[in-house]
Amino acid sequence: MENVSLVCALNQTHLTSSTVSNETECASDTDLIPDVRQPVYMIVIYSLAYGLIFVLALTGNAVVVAVVWNTRRLHTLTNFFIVNLALSDMLVALFCLPITLLDTIFNGEDCQDKRVPQKP
Repeated sequence: MENVSLVCALNQTHLTSSTVSNETECASDTDLIPDVRQPVYMIVIYSLAYGLIFVLALTGNAVVVAVVWNTRRLHTLTNFFIVNLALSDMLVALFCLPITLLDTIFNGEDCQDKRVPQKP
């Protein structure tokens, strides 16, 4: 209970000397929920695109690792470097893609490019 109230007190936009005493007061604070900066159709497009890239990156690199692992003739130094690259690419897909998707949805710019002036 004390840890929850400390976290709630730190997450509030205005810090006061008093701490939050119960969880319902902290849960009702709307400042903890980030604003979505994209329209719904862009969230769907981004989610489908990132999901497709995520699935293809994991399956394609897993196939590379499995083929080199199961074929004795492919156990060469060059192929071990390729497997190392495939494993690192799988880790990037596992950790970076979901975080990038969430960053794009919550903190990304809206659909229009701000550098190009819009016609009135």
